[in-house]
This record gives sequence, structure tokens and C-alpha cells, in this order.
Amino acid sequence: MNVTMLRPTCWGGTRLKAGDTPEVPDGDAERWIKTGIAAQTTLPADPDRFKDWDVDALKAYAAENGVDIGSATSANGIIKKITEAGK
Repeated sequence: MNVTMLRPTCWGGTRLKAGDTPEVPDGDAERWIKTGIAAQTTLPADPDRFKDWDVDALKAYAAENGVDIGSATSANGIIKKITEAGK
């Protein structure tokens, strides 16, 4: 799981400072999030992964992932909304 460090810590011999975004095993990440050492990081979506999707598929994906597409009706507009939401 990717996290963003909120406080410095040492993990596996590596010193992590606030703002670092390491990928760590889920158990460590969940413990850090619970104790306030880190926050879960949402990685930006790659808009290229949607390049072959049609509008109906994009709308379905947005709905399944809780993305409000607003008044977007074109594939590019919907892709923009999905990537802005980090999905």
C-alpha cells in the first residue's frame, strides 16, 4: 500500500521523513494510518488506460467508483473527471 508519511519514522533501516511516499506492506501501512504516522496515498490515475474505452464503459466505471462526472458527456471529459478524482 502506498502511504504519505505525516511524521518521521525509521522502517527497515530506512529513515522516512514527513512527506515521503513509500510503498509498504498492508499491515505496516494500516498500523501507521491508525496511529497517525501516515495517511493512505491516492496515486494519480493514468488517463492512457482509458484511451480505448467508449463513453458507456467510462460512465459505468465512474459510477462504480463514486466519481461525479457532472455534465461531462464526451469520453475525454469523463476521463478528465475520473483522473481528477484519482481513480
